[in-house]
Amino acid sequence: MYTLMIVEDEPLIREGLKHYFPWSELGVTHIIEAEDGAQGERLALRETPDLVITDIRMPEMDGLTMIERLRPQLPSAVFVILTGYNDFEYAQKAIRLGNIQAYLLKPLEYEDSLATVKAALAKLHQRQTEELLIKGAELLRLERRRAQESLVVKRLLEEPGFDPTPALLSIGLPDPADGRSRRYATLVATAPPPSGTLPSPDDEWTAAAERFIADHANRLLGTAEGVQFLAYIRGGKLFVLALFDTEAETANLGRQDAKHPNSPNLAFADAAAALASLNRVRAEAVYIAASGLVATTAELLQSFAQTELALYRRYWQPDVYLFRATSAVAPPSPETQPTPLAPRDKELLQAHLRQGDAAAARELLMGLAEASRQLPDNTSPDRWLASLQELVSLTLRHAHQHGIAVEQFASGKMLTLAFADDFATARDMFAWLADWTDRLIAANPSGPEAQAVGADARVFAQIEQFVRQHIDREITLQMVADRFFYNPSYLSRLFKTKLNKNYLVFVAEIRIRYAQECLKDPNLFITDVCAMCGYKSYKHFVKTFRGIAGMTPTDYRKQLGIGS
Repeated sequence: MYTLMIVEDEPLIREGLKHYFPWSELGVTHIIEAEDGAQGERLALRETPDLVITDIRMPEMDGLTMIERLRPQLPSAVFVILTGYNDFEYAQKAIRLGNIQAYLLKPLEYEDSLATVKAALAKLHQRQTEELLIKGAELLRLERRRAQESLVVKRLLEEPGFDPTPALLSIGLPDPADGRSRRYATLVATAPPPSGTLPSPDDEWTAAAERFIADHANRLLGTAEGVQFLAYIRGGKLFVLALFDTEAETANLGRQDAKHPNSPNLAFADAAAALASLNRVRAEAVYIAASGLVATTAELLQSFAQTELALYRRYWQPDVYLFRATSAVAPPSPETQPTPLAPRDKELLQAHLRQGDAAAARELLMGLAEASRQLPDNTSPDRWLASLQELVSLTLRHAHQHGIAVEQFASGKMLTLAFADDFATARDMFAWLADWTDRLIAANPSGPEAQAVGADARVFAQIEQFVRQHIDREITLQMVADRFFYNPSYLSRLFKTKLNKNYLVFVAEIRIRYAQECLKDPNLFITDVCAMCGYKSYKHFVKTFRGIAGMTPTDYRKQLGIGS
């Protein structure tokens, strides 16, 4: 649909043009007016009309001057001038110069004028179609290029010994010339959601992370050289390979030279401050780790591994969002380095699990969360993960010893420690682990209070509450399985055997019940309710509502005595 701007200093002519042609039938849905070229220029830059019909002679600024100034700003717009016999040669000359597509000769003859307007709109349609095709082709080219770049990083991460040089050449990144050498660096970013919320789609937070990395590349990597980036998203993390050419050795990121104005440490600190500032206006914080520089592709896999590990330092460095993958400070020895899981804590947790004391187990785990927060900054992420693995293994041993069918409900993230990627703070993560111990205690067939069957029955109410809390979001079976410590396949069977319905029907019924509550509010449009209930398609919403409620949303409102 098109926007028309009429620029004419005679009000009667402007008003007449608004009603002279059947604009809505021609696809024009919005008409704006200006009384001279100066006002027309300002209005056009704000409203970006598709078709402009303008007089030539006007006060302040004539129509041809306005067109000349607008053409670079509105390259796809079509301009038509109103002209009389006295200016006819002038108008033809302007058309030959290419700024104007057609003219309307005063006084207007309806059939000829309508044909001119239709031809102008056809030209506009053709031009916009061509632009869409060009943009589509460019977008497809960029998507293909990005897919090729992502594949290079993916293979680096997943194929030991992979040499990316041929792949880099194939996407137009030739070997450095003129005696220059290539350097590499790795960056990994993540954006775990705040407690009680679902993660944002990857394309939302990764766009912010990539912009930040590009804007602060020199500060992050300690080089003044231009940098090229290849990015790949996996498991809720953004993996970035940085490449640049240099003639000289790049400054050591670990050098302690705080007094030097170009110190890498100061540059990195500036980037850290910028990331903290960015996160103050974001719902979910972005965390980024950057490696040192390496000279060979053979070092990249280890570099990515160390950079990814550095992100775990957020658990004991609260309010820090930017990390270096390596440190000039040597880590303490394994014998002296503190861990969040002491022998006494292990004994107490085992006792609480045996006794079925969920409250005591939770209190202990939240104490471990505080202990993690107080770890030294130079704590080894490897050793911290080993302690976390020990804690999880303890709970799994308890499950096996007491005949708890952990393979039916243990989250895959629990078994692989992948859950450590999902939280922003130690408190959030250990609260999730406390929920896990609650689940184990409730599922213990020899426990004093609960049986596994009872635990399964109660979890449906918990899942319903979880869905309602996030009713406007897509909630997959995998999300629910991870949240409530179920194997997805087992959880799917549980819905069918216990409720005689599948997961999708279960969620749809919750959404439609919520929709019925919302439809009782006459101030809400049905389309609003559709979005509030998590449906992107209005047609799908109406079909689902009819299938569950037995009537359309409009009929439901009529039944309530409320207009649609």
